[in-house]
Amino acid sequence: MALLDALNITNVLLLVPLMLALMVIPALLGLHPVITATILAITLSDSPLFADDHFFLSLGLLANWMATTLVSPFSGLNLLLAALSRRSPFEISLKHNAGFALMLWIICYAAIVVLYLLK
Repeated sequence: MALLDALNITNVLLLVPLMLALMVIPALLGLHPVITATILAITLSDSPLFADDHFFLSLGLLANWMATTLVSPFSGLNLLLAALSRRSPFEISLKHNAGFALMLWIICYAAIVVLYLLK
């Protein structure tokens, strides 16, 4: 919560991109996205700042988990594709999947913004 105070994040729409960074960086180092998502969910569910925005937090966590799984070189999908194509998992995840993951994340984020504005 100190990070949110330091960055002055008070809106869930600003928090979702930050959560993406907090999930992708450990995933690139080998930490599974489910672990990071669980830690973020437990930490943020107790925050009174986002008490009315749990639906949008959950959508953000789901979109971030999807993008993180696609770009993590240690995910099962990327390890399998690397073995089948005889390439590095880093090449598969960062060179081939990163653009697709970013495009999907932007679409999901846009949907979250629209739902937030319609609430």
